[in-house]
Amino acid sequence: DTSDAGYLGGVQRQFNRTRGFSDANHRDSVFDEQRGRDDAMIFGEHLGQPPGYGGYWDAGMRLVDNDLRSLLNNRLGNPSASLAGLDASGAGGFPASLGVTHANSHDSDFAAQKEWQHAFYLTREGMGLIYSDGYNKAETLGESGGAFPRHANTQYLGQFGDPRIPNILKIHNDFARGIQDGRWADGDYLAFERRDNRNPDGSTRTGIAADEITMVMMMNDNTAAGQARGLSTSFPGNAYLYQYAEGPNGSNMTGFYKYANELGGVIVPAGGYFVFSYRTPETSDLWSRPITFYQNGEEVQNIAVTRKDGRDGDKSFNPLGLPNRGFDAGVTPPVSTYRTFVPVVKGGSPVSIVARADGSAENILLKLDGGVNLNGTTRLGVDPAFRDNPPGLRTDVFLGYEQPSFRDRQHPEKFAAQLVVRNKLGSGGAETYIKTIGGGVTVNPGPDAGNDYNKYDGNVAEWVYHDPTGTVGGPAGTTGVGGAQLVEGASDIVIWAKSNSVGAGFKAFVYYTVDGTFPEGAGGIGRGTTKVAELNYRHKQSADDWWGSVSIPKPPAG
Repeated sequence: DTSDAGYLGGVQRQFNRTRGFSDANHRDSVFDEQRGRDDAMIFGEHLGQPPGYGGYWDAGMRLVDNDLRSLLNNRLGNPSASLAGLDASGAGGFPASLGVTHANSHDSDFAAQKEWQHAFYLTREGMGLIYSDGYNKAETLGESGGAFPRHANTQYLGQFGDPRIPNILKIHNDFARGIQDGRWADGDYLAFERRDNRNPDGSTRTGIAADEITMVMMMNDNTAAGQARGLSTSFPGNAYLYQYAEGPNGSNMTGFYKYANELGGVIVPAGGYFVFSYRTPETSDLWSRPITFYQNGEEVQNIAVTRKDGRDGDKSFNPLGLPNRGFDAGVTPPVSTYRTFVPVVKGGSPVSIVARADGSAENILLKLDGGVNLNGTTRLGVDPAFRDNPPGLRTDVFLGYEQPSFRDRQHPEKFAAQLVVRNKLGSGGAETYIKTIGGGVTVNPGPDAGNDYNKYDGNVAEWVYHDPTGTVGGPAGTTGVGGAQLVEGASDIVIWAKSNSVGAGFKAFVYYTVDGTFPEGAGGIGRGTTKVAELNYRHKQSADDWWGSVSIPKPPAG
């Protein structure tokens, strides 16, 4: 394990020199994917014994698990074959610590129920790969029996409306860690769970399985009928779980909730699979992006980046479903192409990173590259590399992540409308008013039934009303009453809005732009070129609250 002789040893020595690692063991993390990565992951291809496998493993490489792939190609979808025993770790092929599983490869394009195999390999204990030619299909190579490399035809980015591989990769990253414990396996059906009993420093504990379980996988290789089994798992019976596995339309692999004690009655669709776990925090509905970069107090600019599928790929390539594909209105994007926007961080100024999640989040960690020191602090006495979770001293779950400072929590933000039924949570698609200086106002209406009224138990306004051509109500003689809700003065603009009686602690803001784009923002923070003006509580009209803005600087006429 300490030898750096030979080709593999030289690779490992160079890997350590390049990255500043100093551990003497060149092979430990090759054969333990749960360990923090401090060695180069090397694997090779063995086409069958003889010679034996042992010499390759001893030299420090894993081997592609052709044995398991061949077994599944003979059993999946075969009514006379069985999945018995395949719920156990390493069953049907190499031990989880020695193999690399795959559905197809450059040598063979056949895979029985390929998507099922991908899901199996990337949720079970061990290391899996997905072979792709990038949808750049090779031509026939003489005497090779066909194209070489073989055509993958694998929708690895979600091409052709098939989200299964991006979905299973996210499931793998979020939940597939720790030990594998088989729960069921018979002719058509298998189920297993994953449990992680590691502490952040890599030590293990003897705990309660219900505290360690990360997910349960349920698979059905019967392509003609759904299957259910009376299995039990380590989840507490009252655990409220979400089904994460996705499939193309018509697959019946869609999200839904079940209590853990109901899993025995869940019917897994024909040729499909389900993955259940606790619901994880997600992007806040108030923000279009979960991470924002700032320099000098301003959000950094973005650059448009064109992404293109391979020449033989998806002609309608846009797996993220981005509106208008990021091209200007009226421009037809080239085939196989879409555009997205990437933030540009420039040298010379400190960078602030703001991350946002929905209200279920307890904590957020950030990672830049392999673990750049983002926050200028160290774990006292633990972190010689000046990282909160340095390589070799933390498990792969925490490796390289930094602890940002907590800033605040906010409740959902409701946006005003001329008709309060059009009030919407979040600025995206909310009612937007377009004011021409020296002229009139047009309205881009919000959704016809966007208002959920009192869904949040008094933590959000029930309704918010603004009509720029309407008047401000309230007691006679009170400042602003009887005037317009949008006042264009000589040098400024004042805006009014009304809400139900919300009480102390509430805030109101106007988000506006002067460049013709629609404003976006939340929590008193604008995005992009959006500016913000706070509205202050002014007075009551019966039980309702009127709010008025501080003056907004007036742009030039037109």
